[in-house]
Amino acid sequence: MNGGNRKILTEGAYFFTFMGTQSTTKPWGFQYEGHHVAINYFVLGDQVVMTPTFMGSEPTKITYKGEKIHLCKPETKAGLAMIRSLTKAQRAEVIDSKKEKSGTDMVAGAGQDNLELAYAGLPGSKMTAAQKQKLLDPGFARVARCDA
Repeated sequence: MNGGNRKILTEGAYFFTFMGTQSTTKPWGFQYEGHHVAINYFVLGDQVVMTPTFMGSEPTKITYKGEKIHLCKPETKAGLAMIRSLTKAQRAEVIDSKKEKSGTDMVAGAGQDNLELAYAGLPGSKMTAAQKQKLLDPGFARVARCDA
């Protein structure tokens, strides 16, 4: 998806970005980012919020020193349970089957600061009680952070 530019996918390609001026009274923030990680912090006085966050892995199954490791397994299970609980009509709102995974349809990436995207997907208000419970499952809350 990155056009073969492996130089940006190295173990040394991680960065800190500061947003605003550090202050004890005014808002500011910082981000730690690199390949398969983006952690954003918002700071206001003594309050620090870490969101949104993305942590991923590819591949998710490896063997390391003879031990088989499966990363993001609970998150994958929770994500599949959530999507399988949706009706056909709900899945049509959530899954855009008209697009193919080509890497040319990314709309929020580098150089898109302050981009405003239209709402898309399925609001929680349109879910059943059981679906809302799956949505609030701690495993599902971590799904967005795992690139499985």
